[in-house]
Amino acid sequence: MAAAAASCALSKSQGTALPIVPCSVPHWVHLRFDYFLLGAERQQRPKFRIRRGPVQVRGLTAVLRAFAPAVDADSNCGFFLNLFGSPLLQGNFSGTLRRLQLEVEKSTGIMVSLGAATSKVAAAVASRMARPGELLVVEPGSEARFLAALPVEALHAMGGVDSSELRRCGITTVAELRRVPCPVLVSAYGEVLGRRTWRISRALDAQPESQGPLSAAPRSWLRAAAAAVVAVL
Repeated sequence: MAAAAASCALSKSQGTALPIVPCSVPHWVHLRFDYFLLGAERQQRPKFRIRRGPVQVRGLTAVLRAFAPAVDADSNCGFFLNLFGSPLLQGNFSGTLRRLQLEVEKSTGIMVSLGAATSKVAAAVASRMARPGELLVVEPGSEARFLAALPVEALHAMGGVDSSELRRCGITTVAELRRVPCPVLVSAYGEVLGRRTWRISRALDAQPESQGPLSAAPRSWLRAAAAAVVAVL
């Protein structure tokens, strides 16, 4: 696995289009708080409450940064962890993810589901497909196959994808969406959303992702995202 990471780093330095030919290490991890479920699952309010206050928020931030050199909040009250180049990718990777789940639950009082893959899209879908408190690692090279059999709801709200609109058009699975030519999607949804939808259906991230550590510039977004978790529950 270390050799694969080195190979990816070399490809980066040579300017290879890695979002199309992804690194062979599942370095993207998506953390989903099990309170934020989709569809009918939202009707089931969990039987636990988060511990409130600034100590809890700081604790969550510290836990995530202890596991990943780069952390980013998503629009669905979850977090992306970029472990590219981290020594945690070596050895028992599933065990590392289990430890992350335990540390987050200890800090916040909330169970989390984790998905890991070579792209943010596949990692986010994997965390949605994982059962509450569980983890799902998508094997490198199987990302597109993993998505193909899933209903379009698995992609809902990712990069602007509207699963209800897709179903109204007769598209019910990701495999069916993938058969729609990119020019048709662009014609229906516009240049940006059309191309983004085409890429997302193939488990490709919308834009090249930086592998560097999180910038020291405004970090208030992380505190705000964690605070949002506190405020909602």
